[in-house]
Amino acid sequence: MFTTPIGIGIGSQSWPSGILSVTDGLQLQLDANDSSTITMNVSNKVSQWDDKSGQGNYAIQSVEVNKPTYTTSGISGRPSLTFAGSPNIMILNDPISLTGDFSIFYVSNGANVGTEMILGHSTQTQKIGVLTNNVFTRVLNGGSADTTVAFDTGDSISYVSRDSSDKVDFAYNNGSLNRLYSDVAQSGTSLWNLIGRGSTLAQNWDGDISEILVYNSKLSTVERNDVLNYLNSKWFIF
Repeated sequence: MFTTPIGIGIGSQSWPSGILSVTDGLQLQLDANDSSTITMNVSNKVSQWDDKSGQGNYAIQSVEVNKPTYTTSGISGRPSLTFAGSPNIMILNDPISLTGDFSIFYVSNGANVGTEMILGHSTQTQKIGVLTNNVFTRVLNGGSADTTVAFDTGDSISYVSRDSSDKVDFAYNNGSLNRLYSDVAQSGTSLWNLIGRGSTLAQNWDGDISEILVYNSKLSTVERNDVLNYLNSKWFIF
């Protein structure tokens, strides 16, 4: 269980609140708390969510009915993008390609009424989200999936990574770390281009998303805890 108080850190490490110090390998950072990254209309419908990683992988949506809604009082009373199920979805302007190790963090809540995905791909089957009360994780197109971990529908910080041994770890329910599975079929390149949906219309996220971080490496324990501390100091989840 990751229970380190904000600003204290773990061991000899400590990190100022609200500062993301782990930036090596960062491929995507979508942050609803930074209003300068949000383009929306007078109805708070979001057409663009800018990437803060420096990679330029911003998320877009030009169709009005498909746009998520920006709210200033979402997760922990802070700004979030609300995805109200189908057809709300955002599309990355340039798909993220991850070969080998990677780490993904996201801050969300959800209704958890069926198959709902935070991240996915428009034509491939890799996806991360929820399947009927359990966390759903498939890191590669055609790879195996795991749905054995109960999903917390409340405000949560979640973490998925793949390591060089093709194992997947998932830190779920606000910092508790659980190894889901080890499968040799998980080797290869993983592509991601959708925010708030898997590969089909029946897999739209129904809930809020406040922040997403994607790295092209598996973070060390210290780095992972650094990122969790940064996210918790901003979103006050656990």
